[in-house]
Amino acid sequence: DCLIESLSETKKNLKIFHKPGAAQLHYHHTLYSVLVRAEDAVEGMRLLLAAGKPLTAAGLLRSLFELALVFYVDWLAPTHTYRYLQMAAVQTEKQWSERCEKWLIDDLKAGANAVEAKNIKDAHLRAFRLGSVVGDRARLFPLGEKFQRDIYGFLSDIIHHDFSMTARYAYTLEHGDEAVYHEEV
Repeated sequence: DCLIESLSETKKNLKIFHKPGAAQLHYHHTLYSVLVRAEDAVEGMRLLLAAGKPLTAAGLLRSLFELALVFYVDWLAPTHTYRYLQMAAVQTEKQWSERCEKWLIDDLKAGANAVEAKNIKDAHLRAFRLGSVVGDRARLFPLGEKFQRDIYGFLSDIIHHDFSMTARYAYTLEHGDEAVYHEEV
């Protein structure tokens, strides 16, 4: 309840602080969207845990971690990172790579240094991956890589319902214990 209250209060304060400006998508919009999603996720987790559904709540925890990673990398360089986050949302890595290759060729034709042009292309590709790959964002996040390694994989198994989950539910079917993964969660 304390966390939900803090998120709600922060949203209110941001609304008071924010003044509409020339930018259609301002950093405040990113921050506000993160606060709304975080508040919803935490409230959802609270309700699910109260209903005895920790596995479903764990799915929201995974989503909340991904949200924190997106917010963190955007916070590091809000005037630059958002572009790659936006591109990763509307293009595939292959499409972006093809565009970067075209830019590389154009730069070379214009007389650019081949090594520098290749480094620029590679930087664009790494930035795109930062916008699209959770693991790349986790490496930048304080404690993110440890969380990614130790907990995120477990949460991913739950979300994707892989074969290990099927095996756990097979035990449930045979023995009637519906507390599958509850202790681990």
